Amino acid sequence: MGNADQELMQRLAQGDAGAFETVFRTHYTLLLRYACKITGDKAAAEDVVQLVFANIWEGRKRLEVKQLKPYLLRATHNKSLTFLMQHQRQASLELLPPLAEEEVDEVDEQREEVVRLLIDALPEQRRRIFKMSRLDGLKYREIATQLGLSVKTVEAQMGKALQFLRSSLPQALKNSEVSD
Repeated sequence: MGNADQELMQRLAQGDAGAFETVFRTHYTLLLRYACKITGDKAAAEDVVQLVFANIWEGRKRLEVKQLKPYLLRATHNKSLTFLMQHQRQASLELLPPLAEEEVDEVDEQREEVVRLLIDALPEQRRRIFKMSRLDGLKYREIATQLGLSVKTVEAQMGKALQFLRSSLPQALKNSEVSD
């Protein structure tokens, strides 16, 4: 990261609203276009980018960013995908008939069980990394240190775990509904 970016991030960590505004003005349009490409919806893209910047401001004191632009693009990418998954889930739920409260609890328990089974199906190291990240809330760097791995290895294993879960979950849920 260039000296200007480093100085900007230091000022931001200290709560300098001017530094935040500079980051916002410099990157907003690029992030909006990027989010719009992913979500296909300008209003959603605006919400996504607002969330990215809100998270940056809220987490400014513990933010460890080596390169600002790639970090912002990755954060926007992740928030956009989260938006799409939530939107897709909401849309599919709206098509279902309303469930009684007991049925909702049963569906939630069933979904949790399917997710647990899928997590258990991951290779041992990948499963351990996934649980440390998602269940224990550890950062990739902390996981890497504890397991004696590189951060890149942890990132790669998390990516593979998430890809497996995203691709397997819909079919596994569908199969669990059929088996009832």
